Amino acid sequence: MSRHTAPLSVQARQSYAAYTQKDRIHATLTTDKRFGDIGRLAARIENKYGLEKISDLKPGHISSVINDLKDEGKSSSTLTSYATAARLLATSVGKSNIVPRSNKEMGISRAGERYKPISQANQAHQIREKLAKRAFGSPWRMT
Repeated sequence: MSRHTAPLSVQARQSYAAYTQKDRIHATLTTDKRFGDIGRLAARIENKYGLEKISDLKPGHISSVINDLKDEGKSSSTLTSYATAARLLATSVGKSNIVPRSNKEMGISRAGERYKPISQANQAHQIREKLAKRAFGSPWRMT
């Protein structure tokens, strides 16, 4: 059995490209990142569900992929990128209502994910410890 349509990731990128032709508001690097995120999202959906047409996208496909990413332990920023890609993809195929408007509704939150400042001396000590352990097989103590 042969495929009559392009892979889902190609369809998704084409749909997004047609949508973005209307207004070019993002920088080139942002657009490139969005194309990559949309392609990866579509590839995951295609691999999991065997979806052949991007126009057949449903809310369950999106929520399932996001939940799979959560189960894999992906960071909040990665989940946010995929959620943004899902919104853009859904909008570009004319189904903007299949993806929740906020990340909180999808269970994605950056609350509590704050970077803890590490002193440079402590950080240098930790790096030395790791390098010594790798080189000598046991921790090397410097006084």
